[in-house]
Amino acid sequence: MSKVFRYRDINISIPENEQVILKIEFHSPGNYGRTFIDIPGDNDLTLVNIGQISLGYKNQLIQEATIIVSELINFVTQSENISIKYFINDELIVHYDELKSVTDRPLIIIHVKFI
Repeated sequence: MSKVFRYRDINISIPENEQVILKIEFHSPGNYGRTFIDIPGDNDLTLVNIGQISLGYKNQLIQEATIIVSELINFVTQSENISIKYFINDELIVHYDELKSVTDRPLIIIHVKFI
């Protein structure tokens, strides 16, 4: 059963004209996920499973919040938890780590404001 986990009011200070990189790491075996990133403008992004992606530059992102939404599932029956970490420019912003008994299909929503 799906359950929503929200992380709000995450403010990240980025130097002017610096590229913003989102990195996602899974820390439990058997995770699968899709992440959708709503950035200001018409160039929304998608990341499947783990990896990193450029969100653009600070001056392109400061107009409004960036919203990161991940749909996750873990297919390994022996795995007791689902663990995922989100980084902006190598700084940890969210570490989701919950037992699969809480939910086996978490929906993680992160609101980030670049300042």
